Amino acid sequence: MATVLTVCIALAAIFSHSWRHNRGSAFAERLLIVLMEGFEAVMAYISNTLSFLRLAAFSLNHVALSIAIFTVANMLQSAGYWSTVVLGNIFILVLEGAIVAIPDAASRIL
Repeated sequence: MATVLTVCIALAAIFSHSWRHNRGSAFAERLLIVLMEGFEAVMAYISNTLSFLRLAAFSLNHVALSIAIFTVANMLQSAGYWSTVVLGNIFILVLEGAIVAIPDAASRIL
């Protein structure tokens, strides 16, 4: 119940700020602007939250790949250990760079 109340208060604050900001407009225009700006604000909050969740997934992916690389490296002797660690970290960097570049390339296409 407290969560619903908090969300309603936040939405009321967004709508009231937008309502006061658009004083010179007619009522219907003002209402439409308030609804559109409120919708835009809610979508921006959801989008930003999902973006931060994407970053959390990247960090978990990085940890899992690092654990895998060091587990394989610990099975090898000294020369194999260091070559596995170095090549494994290069692989992780290239893979993460490709993952990060995919949304950027997709946005250029659209």
